[in-house]
Amino acid sequence: MKTRPYLIEFSLAILAYAVVTAVSLKLLRGGVDSPVWQALLTLSPLLPLIAVCISVLRHIRRIDEMQRLITFEALAIAFASTAVTTMGYGFLENIGWLRLSMFVVLPLMAALTGLSLLLTTWRYK
Repeated sequence: MKTRPYLIEFSLAILAYAVVTAVSLKLLRGGVDSPVWQALLTLSPLLPLIAVCISVLRHIRRIDEMQRLITFEALAIAFASTAVTTMGYGFLENIGWLRLSMFVVLPLMAALTGLSLLLTTWRYK
């Protein structure tokens, strides 16, 4: 399995995401008057986030068929689990539960993907 190139690409993209997010928040807190600049700064972390997605896709293309099957199943489980969890919580918000930010969805999906990878890897051993 070729994980070293993936770890380098992924780590650099995550680092870029963290830096761009921190810089954009600092600039926004400093006061940006133009709505256009506010929008551009607010959305700027999406660029390194796209790089994260590209690194994951490149990794999936590099791995062997068995590892790809395990990864696909883990992603499918994480997708379905995230869908059920977020929809269920959305219904609970209708009866007064605390409204959660959309920023909760990606970390939830990432955590469920990691857990699903552990389970599917164990299943195929």
